[in-house]
This record gives sequence, structure tokens and C-alpha cells, in this order.
Amino acid sequence: MRKILFLFALLVPGIALAAQTQMVRLTRFEGKPIVGVAASGSFNVELIRSDRTYAVVEVNAEYEDILLFELDGRGVVTVGFRTNAPLRFENNLVCRARIYLPHPEFIHGSGAASIACSGGFESNALQIELNGAAKLNGPEIAVTGEVNLQCSGASRMTDAAINCRELNGILNGASKADIREFSGNLFCDISGASRIRMAGNAGIADIKASGASNFDGQQLSSRDCRIEASSASKVNTGTVLGDLTANGNSASSITYKGDPTIRSITISSASSIKKAL
Repeated sequence: MRKILFLFALLVPGIALAAQTQMVRLTRFEGKPIVGVAASGSFNVELIRSDRTYAVVEVNAEYEDILLFELDGRGVVTVGFRTNAPLRFENNLVCRARIYLPHPEFIHGSGAASIACSGGFESNALQIELNGAAKLNGPEIAVTGEVNLQCSGASRMTDAAINCRELNGILNGASKADIREFSGNLFCDISGASRIRMAGNAGIADIKASGASNFDGQQLSSRDCRIEASSASKVNTGTVLGDLTANGNSASSITYKGDPTIRSITISSASSIKKAL
């Protein structure tokens, strides 16, 4: 009997806590022009392709008074909290958002925010900003103009498919980007311990790598390719069909495929440039 009472005493606080976890669901911005999201904290956000625009947030009722759920003048939905103080019962914290929009133009993630994309999107231009430990998963988008990608800290973009006129990517810190399918011109600058992995086809591929960064483009072919690598960085690119210009110094490593027209190759210190067999 004592054992039963003891076990019951252990269970009561958990049962009481679960009973106290009440949720609120808010729906806002119906019919408003929504073009993106700025998510912070531990929010889990889903971007959903839809011609009908609105946003839904689910959060613990006790945090409703500090919830940040706004639409700015640009059409960007902001989700987060108005305080940096630790949230009570953080292990039971639930903060989810679903953003329904047709043409995303701006995606920002910070803190431990996680953003996922559902459905293929189209847009005229796209700005992606990730910092802290933020994650962006599964963006599949066709952009008639430019895509600007900025990743820092330990942020990650995974399972992306990008078809655009031009991609400008800047990665630093320990950030990572995985683009499984790419089409367009590529201009990227990676530093620190960042890493980018790409597959697809590029018209122009202009790659700058420094620090201990790694550009893994073994499955990326290009018409013309320009590479600058320094420090202990590594650049591994796929088949170059046209012109190749490569500059390596310090302990950097550059590897390419194909039989391009060599415009210029420069190496210094312990750097290396070689053709993959």
C-alpha cells in the first residue's frame, strides 16, 4: 500500500502540470499581402503554398501576453516572444506557426527557430537570412530574379531546390547549406568552418572560400568557373564546360572535373589545384 501511495505521489505533479498546459490558437492577417516570415526563439514554422493568405499560431496560454505575432508594412509575419527572459516550464513550451502565402520574398530565422516549407513556390526575388541555431528545411522555389542567402552561426539550410537567375550566398561561422538541385548563376563567399553542398547546373560559378570552409560541388556542373581559395579551405567542383580560372594559396585545395579552357591557374604556399580523375 505504501508503495502504491509513493508512486501516486510521484505521478501527481506531472498530471497536475499536464492539466495546466492550456493552449491558445490565433488566426490573423486573413487576406493581407503576406510575403515572408521572421521567426525567433524556439518557434516551429511551416510555410505553406496558398493563394489564400493568413497565419496561425499555437502557443501555451500562459505565454499569450508576451507573444509577438505581427505583420509589418513589408508583409512579413513576425513570430516570437517580447522578452529574452527564460520561459517558465520550458520543457512543455509549444510554439507553432503556419504561414499561408503564394510568393515568399523574405525568410528570416534566428535563435533556435525551425522553418519548413510545404509545396513548390514561385517568386520574383528571395532573401534568406539564418543565424544562431536556426534551421530552414525543404525550400523548393523558382525565382525569376536573385536569391540572396546569408547563413551565420550554427544555422542550417537543408534539402533545398533553387531555380533562379542568380544566387548570391554568404556563409560563415559553422553554418551549412545543402542545395540538392540548383539552376542559375552562382556567386558564393564562404568562410570560417562553413560548408555548402550543391548539385545541379550553373552558368557562371564564382566561388570564394577561406578559413576552414568547404565547398562540395562534385555534382555541380558549370559553363564558366572562377575559384579563389585560401587558408585551409577546400573547393571541389564538378564538370567545367567552358573557362576555368583558379587561384589557391596557403593550404587550400581546389579540385575540378572536365576539360575546361584554362584561363589562369595560380598556386602558392602549400595550396593545390588538380583535376579529378
